[in-house]
Amino acid sequence: MKILHIDPTTKNIEEFNNYIEKDNQHAFVLFYMVGCGPCEMTRPEWKKVENELHDKLNDNIIVVDINQEILQNPQSKIKYLTKKNISINGFPTIHYISEKGDLVEEYEGQRTAESFKKWIESKSHPSNKKHLSSGGGSKSRKGKYNKRKTQSKKHKRVRKTKKHKRTHKSKKHRK
Repeated sequence: MKILHIDPTTKNIEEFNNYIEKDNQHAFVLFYMVGCGPCEMTRPEWKKVENELHDKLNDNIIVVDINQEILQNPQSKIKYLTKKNISINGFPTIHYISEKGDLVEEYEGQRTAESFKKWIESKSHPSNKKHLSSGGGSKSRKGKYNKRKTQSKKHKRVRKTKKHKRTHKSKKHRK
């Protein structure tokens, strides 16, 4: 596993871009802003993951944190952002990138080291090939949609159950 810290003082944005362009590479990227409260809470958790997984994961994985000031510099281009026409509007933002930058997913889970670790391991695990080759789109967005759909079904079941109980009680009253 490789770790990169990209900010205005480092000149390693090209190293990151070259890494993503290679076959079978998995990149996990945290975009943060200095002085942002949620970013200041997320970055230490991200660093814990870097330390914990450093020796455990393959060489085809890179964990990166990028200071938002890089995004404001027109000379510092992050290729996968321009390739997919992605803009980073909020901080912190976390992406998973694979398939030479063609597959980009945004992380929407909890901001804890344990959650990050599970997410990284699940995305980079060899048994995840089916998902990796499925093309674009965000699995997490589909998951949210399905979750909402399931919740509404549960809600309907509860309604039916309450209605059924009321009907049952009303029959008792009639006797």
